[in-house]
Amino acid sequence: MFLALFSAKMLCKMIPLAPTVRAFNYLGHEGMYYTLMMSTGLTFGTISALFGLNHKIINSAQYSHLVATVIGSAVIPTAIANSYFMPKHLLRVWGNEEVLRWRFRRARKSHEYEGLAHGCRHPGSGSSREL
Repeated sequence: MFLALFSAKMLCKMIPLAPTVRAFNYLGHEGMYYTLMMSTGLTFGTISALFGLNHKIINSAQYSHLVATVIGSAVIPTAIANSYFMPKHLLRVWGNEEVLRWRFRRARKSHEYEGLAHGCRHPGSGSSREL
């Protein structure tokens, strides 16, 4: 039940969002990032499900399925967007600890780890600074 509701909700959100995001010149990974981030609908989905429960339109089992789907449709696209489609210009903030942690996680998968462990290079500058 969750998978059917989740798929229907995400398709109905992403199909109109993708061309709209492209119309604002966000293409490729950056466009997919913004499409996924805008496709959540957490507030409206939760409020409408609660309205249905309070007015006896749906029962508590249906409410549970709807709320699980609404929460999943917010968490799953956000995790996917942040893991695979994060725009590079959002990562160029120098000195931000969160960015450095992300770089260490990514560097573990590549050969850059040794350089990052001893000093951090500013993206695009070739200069190095101790952590």
